[in-house]
Amino acid sequence: MNQLDLNPAGDHIVRAMALDGKVRMTAIRSTEMVAEAIRLHGLSPMAAVALGRFMSGLQLLSMDLKNSSDSITGIIRCDGPLGGMTSVVEQDSRVRGFVLAKHLDTQLRSPQKFDVAAVVGNGVLTVIREQAGAKPYAGSVELVSGEIAEDLTYYLAISEQIPTILGLGVLLNGDGVKAAGGYLIQVMPEAGPEVLDYLEQRAGGFPDVTFLLEEGFTPAQILDLFAGDENIEYMEVRPSSYACTCSRERMAKALMTLGEADLAELREDGDGANLHCEFCNTNYHFDVEELGQLHLAKTTN
Repeated sequence: MNQLDLNPAGDHIVRAMALDGKVRMTAIRSTEMVAEAIRLHGLSPMAAVALGRFMSGLQLLSMDLKNSSDSITGIIRCDGPLGGMTSVVEQDSRVRGFVLAKHLDTQLRSPQKFDVAAVVGNGVLTVIREQAGAKPYAGSVELVSGEIAEDLTYYLAISEQIPTILGLGVLLNGDGVKAAGGYLIQVMPEAGPEVLDYLEQRAGGFPDVTFLLEEGFTPAQILDLFAGDENIEYMEVRPSSYACTCSRERMAKALMTLGEADLAELREDGDGANLHCEFCNTNYHFDVEELGQLHLAKTTN
C-alpha cells in the first residue's frame, strides 16, 4: 500500500482498523462542507448545526460504498420547528443536503452547546442505501433523542445490527464555522464483549470532536487517540466536499417523466416551467420553445 497522507488540506475522511482488526474506525473533518451549506441555503446557526451533524454522520456511513453509482440518502421527518432534513452522500464522499426550516431561533443546552433535540422533536429517521447490482435498501427507526448522533447510532444497531460509537459536532462563532466533524467506531463480528467494553470506556471520557478539531487534531489523530492502539492501521484517506449533482440536463429529464398532456399544458401556459433544486438553491427555467422540443421528443419516442 502506498504511504497515505494523513493530514491533507481541507475536509477529508480517514478510515482505519485497530485492535487486531476487530474494530473499524472512521473520522471526518467537515468544516468547509458545513460552511458551504450555510452559504448556499442561508442557514441560521441552529439549522446549520442540525444539518451539519446529519451530513457529517451520513458521510461517515458512506465509507463502505464501493461503486461510483452507490449512494446513501438520509431523511428525517420530525414534529419540531426544524420540520425535517434530507441529505445524500455519493460514493466519492460528495454530500448535499437541505433542511425544511432554514431559519430557527437558537436554543442552547449550555453556553457553547446547541440544543438540536429541541428543534427536532419526535420523528422518524430513514436511511436508503443504493448499491450497484442490488435493490435499494431502506431502513427506518424512530428518533431516540433528536441529537442526530444518537439517532444514527440507534439506526445502525437496529437496522444493520452493528454496535457503534458515534460522535458528531459543529462549532460556530461570529465568523462562521469554527470546526465540524465526527468519528464512527464499529465492532467487527469476530470481536468479543471485552472489545466493546474497552471502547465504551474510551468513549466515556473522550473529548468533544469539535474541541479536538479546534485544538488542531486531524481525523487520523482523533482515531489514534480514541483507539489507544500503537498498531492502528490507516486504510484510506478520502477528500470530502459539499457538491450538488443537479444540472439543466437532469432537470430536462425530470420534465420528460411528465405525461404528454402535462408537458403540452406547460407549453401552452405561455410562461414556461421553473424547476428548483433544494440541494443547491439553483433555479432552472425552461421557456415555451424548450418545452415544445421536450414534448416533441416525448411524442416521437
